[in-house]
Amino acid sequence: MITNQPETYYYGQGSVMLARRDANGEPENWYWVGDVSALSLAINVQSFNHLESYSGNKTPVRRINTAKDGTVTSTWHEFGSKNLALLLYGEAAIIPAGTVTGETLPSAITAGQMLALKYQQVSNVMIGTLVEGTDYELDPAFGMIKFLTAQPTAPSVNYSYAESFNTTIFTDQPPELAFRYQSINLAEGGANVLVELHRIKFDPAAAIELINNGNELAGMQTTAGLLFDSAKGKDPLLGQVGRFVHIGAPA
Repeated sequence: MITNQPETYYYGQGSVMLARRDANGEPENWYWVGDVSALSLAINVQSFNHLESYSGNKTPVRRINTAKDGTVTSTWHEFGSKNLALLLYGEAAIIPAGTVTGETLPSAITAGQMLALKYQQVSNVMIGTLVEGTDYELDPAFGMIKFLTAQPTAPSVNYSYAESFNTTIFTDQPPELAFRYQSINLAEGGANVLVELHRIKFDPAAAIELINNGNELAGMQTTAGLLFDSAKGKDPLLGQVGRFVHIGAPA
């Protein structure tokens, strides 16, 4: 077979970036989501076939498209608060360092009972007149206390705690975002390929790996739906869903 058609293959690596959209649908501030080990775009069309009624075979003579949609699936490895808040439909906040005076624990504590303080990464812990190592053991990183002796009355605890980063679950609505994938095509000498999706919305994380036994880092399985962006008009270079751009070689 003789052909003049150039071959273009793809083996990609690159950076996934997201941005909130302003009132006009334009990206406000791009941020990198970190290491993404898998990224796929799926385009779907809903359709039906019309079957003819004149040949006796009822064969399809028309295929009618009725709807179009798409999804972006990816695996993220950056477990920072910003990513977690997006995929958990939550809110990220910094808990500043501070001190606690008189945090009350339950009464009638038995020997061997384990209780958690309100904060973590604690220091300068004082539980009344109790002695660490004799009356209790402390895990300062997690703010856990294991009592070695029974305490019939409710003890109170004074302590300091360090700054931490907090992410809630299901306390916020997911935003509509703009998507940008800046990739390097290793199959074509490192040529750059840009993928832009104007308007997407993430589902909650399908899975977040929390215990690992293999030889791979934990990942978060994500899915986002493509949305039509009427604000883009009918610009043939932008489209109203997104676009691929094979970027020319630098001069």
